[in-house]
Amino acid sequence: MAAEFVAGHPSTELRRGGTYLEVEHEAGADVWTRVADDGDWATRLHWTRGTGPRKRYAVARVEWDTTGAAAGRYRLRFHGDTEDGPFTGVSEAFDVPA
Repeated sequence: MAAEFVAGHPSTELRRGGTYLEVEHEAGADVWTRVADDGDWATRLHWTRGTGPRKRYAVARVEWDTTGAAAGRYRLRFHGDTEDGPFTGVSEAFDVPA
């Protein structure tokens, strides 16, 4: 599973002691629990630098290998920074089949 977010370059904020991405599992009605982050072997984070007028931005691609994941509803969350400050983006929810 993958999602892309427009974000500032990672050198804008290194997030030492924090995280860039989270994989969340729906634990109940609108209740989400983190099951993985950027320290997990099943996650990947790739940046591509913007071009032209969007040169100061990048595209952050969050990937999660669902192999071995429990069946259920999940979403990907990305924490980024721009010149305007920090932000959080969330993907649409998706299902991992049994």
